[in-house]
Amino acid sequence: MEPADQTPGTTGADGSGPTEEQELASAAAQRAERARGRMRQSARDMLLSMLVIGGVVVVLWLPFDRTPSDPVRTVDATSVVEGARALVSWPVLAPDPVPQDWRTTVARLDPAADGETVVNLGYLSPEPRFVGLSQSATQQRSFVAEVTLSGDEVGTSTVDGATWQRLESDDGARRSLVRVADGATYVVYSSGDWALLEQFTATLSAD
Repeated sequence: MEPADQTPGTTGADGSGPTEEQELASAAAQRAERARGRMRQSARDMLLSMLVIGGVVVVLWLPFDRTPSDPVRTVDATSVVEGARALVSWPVLAPDPVPQDWRTTVARLDPAADGETVVNLGYLSPEPRFVGLSQSATQQRSFVAEVTLSGDEVGTSTVDGATWQRLESDDGARRSLVRVADGATYVVYSSGDWALLEQFTATLSAD
């Protein structure tokens, strides 16, 4: 007996093996499953990418989304001023009172080149502008030159009846009021205008 004709991919006469339709259906199901797997993988990768990017954005944003703390460090000048007044024989000036909304940022004693005491005080105005006061009985000419940045005389200011010499640095970055009285030299300096310097100088007292 001759064997029954078989078409590739069809079931033989004995009924064994999948039919072509079954093979096609199985292949289609496998392709669909692989496609779903790729879609799930793509979706997962996209989600992870979004989370990573979102995390980076949060990390980058947080430092800039904060209200910065005030970087100005204030000090109490009371002990420095009182200590200086007890130490030296000349009048030590200080604001009395410190102008409203001004902050004290510098209060220290330094030695001059000849060993004399230098009292350094500094304040920050609301604008803000720094205004410094350096005072000493030193006879060193370099004292005024260093504080005023080698300023040149450009006139005078009269504050509470006292005459102060105006000095301005070559680049105009520092203006200073200088006065020699009672055996000491007083220098008020700032990058602000003359009005600011005069306003501050008017608050100075030796009491």
